[in-house]
Amino acid sequence: MGYLKCNKCGKRYQPQKGESLDDLNVCHCGGEIGYYLSSYDLKRRPDYIPADEGIKEEKASDRTWLLILSIVAVLILMALPALLIYRAYFSG
Repeated sequence: MGYLKCNKCGKRYQPQKGESLDDLNVCHCGGEIGYYLSSYDLKRRPDYIPADEGIKEEKASDRTWLLILSIVAVLILMALPALLIYRAYFSG
């Protein structure tokens, strides 16, 4: 989940579960509320409002890389003992 911050007064908002980002577009001071993906983006990109599809794709991409890395780690952990047994059996 990202961050919501007023571009005029700097007040931060946290959307409640089920609340649309469209409902939170104007601050009590009259300033526009901007959407930021991370706390770093609060300073770096003041006018960036991502599409929902982009956020979902980014999360799916992170999960895909995590799955691939997990599979590679399991394969390495399974292959190492087999190689040690093979070496011990055929070395002597």
